[in-house]
Amino acid sequence: KSPVFPPVAMAVSPPASPPSAVSSNSPKAPISPAGSAGRRSPSNRGAGAQLTSAEVNTWREAVRKDWTKLQRVPAQLKADRRLVMEAQQQDWRALQFASEDLRADAAFVLQAVRLDGRAISAGAKALRYDRELLLEAVRGHGLALALVDPQLAVGKRLLRDKELVIEAIRQDWHALEFADEELQADRDVAAEAIGMCWEAIKFVSEELKCDRDLLQVALAQSGEALRYAPEDMRVDPALKKQAEVAGWGVVSDGYKRIVQTDPRRPPVDICPPSSCQCYEEQRLIR
Repeated sequence: KSPVFPPVAMAVSPPASPPSAVSSNSPKAPISPAGSAGRRSPSNRGAGAQLTSAEVNTWREAVRKDWTKLQRVPAQLKADRRLVMEAQQQDWRALQFASEDLRADAAFVLQAVRLDGRAISAGAKALRYDRELLLEAVRGHGLALALVDPQLAVGKRLLRDKELVIEAIRQDWHALEFADEELQADRDVAAEAIGMCWEAIKFVSEELKCDRDLLQVALAQSGEALRYAPEDMRVDPALKKQAEVAGWGVVSDGYKRIVQTDPRRPPVDICPPSSCQCYEEQRLIR
């Protein structure tokens, strides 16, 4: 399975120094947060160092203008709930620059996830197994389900949670790929996914691929769905006819060669039919 989330850590170019709170023309102007040559900036201070009100306000203003500045703020401000949330409202990735305590705070991460489900990937890994938080995440981004490790007992339990998986599928049918095999063999779950997109049929159990009703739901969307059916169904005259009506030509033996005839796309030969390389999408978060 290809990853659906990019690495949380991002390469951010060192931001320009936040503007000084006092004009540099003033003879007693304080040093800006970025500092000057030979002087330490507030972001490099020790953890116990206190910031002046002017410094705090300067950093706050910088983050309000550009969330990536959160990466460079002093440690005290990375734990500032209001400041981090202001950055989070600009971009879900801001959470990665928050303090470790904030990223492990379930209530705070839940707020971030309600803004964008992808934010769960930037929180503490343990929170991915909090059902309430994960449910909220998949409602905003169905592929958050991919973050759950099926090798863990709690992860397997979540991937078998029918309500959770259906919520994820309703947001993005690709989530079916990450559900437990038990749910991939569940007809209700399969029907939900195939109803959204015929391509979901490739993730259902082999038994459900033989379900004529489900196959016809998929064929009503695209004749290509026939190539996921068992061989005896691929040569079925009625199903072949339905596939052709949906815009695809399937040769008589049903498996050697499938030719796309959809006028909205250029002709494409797919061989072998099980490869589906032409229409695989790279599900990366943008």
